[in-house]
Amino acid sequence: MKSPVLKTIITILIIYLVICAILYFIQEKLIFFPEKLSKDYKYVFKQGDTLITLRGQPHNGISENPEYLEKITRILNGQR
Repeated sequence: MKSPVLKTIITILIIYLVICAILYFIQEKLIFFPEKLSKDYKYVFKQGDTLITLRGQPHNGISENPEYLEKITRILNGQR
């Protein structure tokens, strides 16, 4: 997807339409759009949704981020 604005609109629509709880990880150093715009997603989140900002994380490499690995492991083990 080329347009950051279109990507943002689609993401917000998905967050709004999905019935189950969403756990949304974002990078602190976003390339496509500023972090503030991503934090605006919290206004469309429903009860139970969570936004987690990974401090110091550039656009790529989230799967090696220690904070992400720790949080995703806890979630997969049934903890929050």
